[in-house]
Amino acid sequence: MKRLSVNLATAPFVNRVAPVVAISAILGAALLLTLFNLTSFVLLGTEYRTARNVLKEQGQRLDALKKDMAEKEKILQSGSVTSLSEEAKFVAHLLETKRFSWTRFLADVESIKPYGVMFQAVTPSVTPEGAVALNLRGQANPRSEMLKLEQNLFSSDLFREVQLSSEQRQPGNPLTDFSITCTYLPEASHAP
Repeated sequence: MKRLSVNLATAPFVNRVAPVVAISAILGAALLLTLFNLTSFVLLGTEYRTARNVLKEQGQRLDALKKDMAEKEKILQSGSVTSLSEEAKFVAHLLETKRFSWTRFLADVESIKPYGVMFQAVTPSVTPEGAVALNLRGQANPRSEMLKLEQNLFSSDLFREVQLSSEQRQPGNPLTDFSITCTYLPEASHAP
């Protein structure tokens, strides 16, 4: 049987499969590329906007720091630097006062206190030299305990300039009220 190369149909037959497949493939590829482009735009656009906001914030912060630095330079160039040095000395004195160890101080006072002595008030005040002027007020039972306290203060390396300010015995009672002033040297407790 021999093939006819002539179409004898009343309505000619058109082979549409190949063009439809090609157009569908082109449209599918265009749709996929469009989706890929939209996804890339959203993801990369979000990163770009985030980076732009970070740069904007950093720029504002940099401007604020430059303005602050300009103000500080004006202060340093003005005559108020001398007042700053006075303030620095004041702060240094405060820090030196804060470095004072109250627990070590109270342990040192407790170490020289005899058994029969009761302190009613221990009033320290830090001098500019770093020593501590100390006022001890209390009661002793009997009076010999107060004398032991004085002897302990005299023999300790931590205390200087010991002086009995007042002493009064209570009538009909073995208690003796006293007040002693001295100087406490905190650095002596660290001496080897």
